[in-house]
Amino acid sequence: METVFIIVLCIVIAALFIALWFVTRANPKGWRDTINNKMNTIDLLVQGGRESDIRTALIQLDAILDAVLQQKRVRGNTLGERLKNARNLFDRSTYNAIWEAHKLRNKIVHEIDYQPPIAHVKQNYMELRVGIKRLMKA
Repeated sequence: METVFIIVLCIVIAALFIALWFVTRANPKGWRDTINNKMNTIDLLVQGGRESDIRTALIQLDAILDAVLQQKRVRGNTLGERLKNARNLFDRSTYNAIWEAHKLRNKIVHEIDYQPPIAHVKQNYMELRVGIKRLMKA
């Protein structure tokens, strides 16, 4: 059951990432609106309150961060590399919070039995969301 959930989750994330990539490439001037709309949709998952949806929301928001960094033309082959190269785009606190959220996302995705406290996931979700909003204004 857990394996099926992880596979479905990976497919959803991949589909979201691909959709974001196509939309932002096809409509470079409206990419901010596209990202905002996607973030608003993801917010609905968090508002629903289901733990699995909140974890999924963090994972999807991490993919959005990657899309925004790519749109900003930050160098790197992976999100981790792009984050390292984007250090100057954030204040220290925001940068550290984004890294923590990304590391939490990685643990959720890669460690099968990892079940972080949902309050911790929500906190990281909100901090990542704030970081993305700041990045979009830069």
